[in-house]
Amino acid sequence: MQFSEKDIKELCPKVKDIKGFTDSLNLAFKQAEINNPLRVAAALARWKHESWDFQRMREVWTGSPQQLKYDPTSGSNVSKLLGNTKPGDGIKFLGRGISQITGRYNYAAYSKYAGFDFLTYPEKLEQFPHAILSASWFWATKKLNPIADRGDIVKIVKIINGGDMGLQDTINNYKKYLEWFKSKGF
Repeated sequence: MQFSEKDIKELCPKVKDIKGFTDSLNLAFKQAEINNPLRVAAALARWKHESWDFQRMREVWTGSPQQLKYDPTSGSNVSKLLGNTKPGDGIKFLGRGISQITGRYNYAAYSKYAGFDFLTYPEKLEQFPHAILSASWFWATKKLNPIADRGDIVKIVKIINGGDMGLQDTINNYKKYLEWFKSKGF
């Protein structure tokens, strides 16, 4: 499934760098086998929510109580789950990319996969193509395609987010994307 810049303008109208986004998205979808309307709609729906309508490739850091748990100095189990081991890891490895890859563990695993040191240069996850490739890598490692094939958006949100934050927004986006595919004859 290959998308044109025109398709992306329709699907993701707030994207600023249409060419970079389209090229990265097509590569990401190919690598992760996100290759049918159910998979594409599910991925885009969740990524749209995570990235604030594809406008932010970096988590908004407010120092909220939840975000402070990312850091090992908090004593929280969240920091352990994210693999954050050093003071300052919480903010250094905050959510980046369209799916908000978070934590030293995920940055290290994606670095190994991509062949680039995102632990040293975490801000590179905010740039194309890795802002999108990291999302498809996460999608593939969590084996979300079969779940998308079943249309189980609740489970996808839980796996990506760890809870149900943004569930209704994701469901609404999903329905919108499925309608787009239907209008194109899929």
